[in-house]
Amino acid sequence: MKKVLIVKSGRHRYAIPFSDIVYMEKDKRKVIVHTRTEEKSFYGKYEEILPLLDSRFINPHRSFILNMDYIIGMDKHTVSLHSGESVRFCRECLERTKKSYDNYIANNLAKP
Repeated sequence: MKKVLIVKSGRHRYAIPFSDIVYMEKDKRKVIVHTRTEEKSFYGKYEEILPLLDSRFINPHRSFILNMDYIIGMDKHTVSLHSGESVRFCRECLERTKKSYDNYIANNLAKP
């Protein structure tokens, strides 16, 4: 069974599979979910969303939540995504972000 994030936007409810979410960004009170094919926006708080997500998601900056399946590289302050976009993160988050990503790679992507 696919894990999904259920969001409500206006009168509509959407079930967005975790595997389709590339990243989420916060714009004031709105959360914009960027998937492989589209964007959905809704009013919400990361404090309510983060507990619903699994270990593939990381919050390297207060404005972004990234799906680590879509990360292709990292440098000192930037995460590069398959979509060609880059997300900057704060210096304070650097070690936590690197550690989480390294653990995720070791536990999920490096398995034969």
